[in-house]
Amino acid sequence: MRQRTIKTQDAQCETAKLEPMAEGVIPLKKNGQRDWSSLSDAKLVERAQTFMRERGAFGRKEFLKDDVGFYQALERRKLLDNIGFEQKKKKPRDWSSLSDEQFVLHVQTFMKVNGITGKKELEKADHGIYSVLRKRKLLDRIGFQQKSRIWRFLSDDEVVEFAKSFMKEKGISGSRELETADRGIYTCLRKRGLIDNVGFQQKRKKGRDWSSLSDEQVIQHAKSVMEEKRIKRRSELGKADSGIYCILKRRALLGKIEFMEKPKQRDWSSISDDSLVLLAQALMKEKSMTGSIDLVKANYGLYKVLQRRGLLEKIGFKAKMRKPRAWQSMSDDQLIDYSRTFMKKSKISGRKELQISDRGLYAVLQRRSLVDRVFADIEQTKKQSLERDLLSGLRQAPEAMERFGEGK
Repeated sequence: MRQRTIKTQDAQCETAKLEPMAEGVIPLKKNGQRDWSSLSDAKLVERAQTFMRERGAFGRKEFLKDDVGFYQALERRKLLDNIGFEQKKKKPRDWSSLSDEQFVLHVQTFMKVNGITGKKELEKADHGIYSVLRKRKLLDRIGFQQKSRIWRFLSDDEVVEFAKSFMKEKGISGSRELETADRGIYTCLRKRGLIDNVGFQQKRKKGRDWSSLSDEQVIQHAKSVMEEKRIKRRSELGKADSGIYCILKRRALLGKIEFMEKPKQRDWSSISDDSLVLLAQALMKEKSMTGSIDLVKANYGLYKVLQRRGLLEKIGFKAKMRKPRAWQSMSDDQLIDYSRTFMKKSKISGRKELQISDRGLYAVLQRRSLVDRVFADIEQTKKQSLERDLLSGLRQAPEAMERFGEGK
């Protein structure tokens, strides 16, 4: 009887929305979502185990792929460890059957096949083998290549000569290339203060030799760039061409270029309270404002002055008083349901949007650590949508390449 009930769950769910929970059936809410709160922890675990037997899902990843919502309900209640997922562990390799000589030969063969020459490389490639070598004290018998160079026995001239020959052999011309190719040589040169003795080539951008330009020419060049890119402020020039900006600053020429000045902050101190209220009311009438949020968006500076002087009540905003909400009387699940209903009604899909729309609700969710649970389904849906789009694009790529080849 129980098996038949489980198999016909999908058919029964349509008629079990508000009815008492039948055996093996998860009732639905009015909005069509499954009502996890109606199940006790024991019932939820039992239903999960039945679900696993039906689907043949024995691991966490398989369960998550089959039913994300179910998995998250178990995760929220911290019941995943009670389900009895199979633990897939790699079987430890048994090296005890190999003697020291056999094991050393095995490691040397492994290193030769994988092109490994040093201890660090072996440790990264197979930490297990490296650990056994260390426990058996066999590291010295492997025959690692010694790469360390004793620089203290070389004079400054010898180090410089060695660096030059190495650079010539590798075709290196810059300090950054040398550091990437051999950090040991570069560090030794830097510690001894010999970097300038090696003779690195200074790479300069073509056509940017400012030393050949006079101050007037640099100013003229900067003005032409500003005119071409419609730049009016210093910050815009710095972002558009940091090279020109640095030269102007180094030569103290920024004052000779006419930049648009920053708008000066309005001096509200000369305006009386009555005049300020009249100004705000006229602005609100002109822009058809009804609430304080509208004024904040239109003129934040005016709003802050009114707030500092305690004049907001005199403006005549339409009072939108919200009834105090008794959050303490709501359980976590009720608060989550309330939040999701509010988000659906207000067409909210992101955390920032919810915080802006209802700061009080967001603060309560934050205090109870429920923000992640509220957005779990939404963010999972977004992730799945992105993955579908990516897979779709990857599938279409070969066809597009074929069409491109035919057109070519």
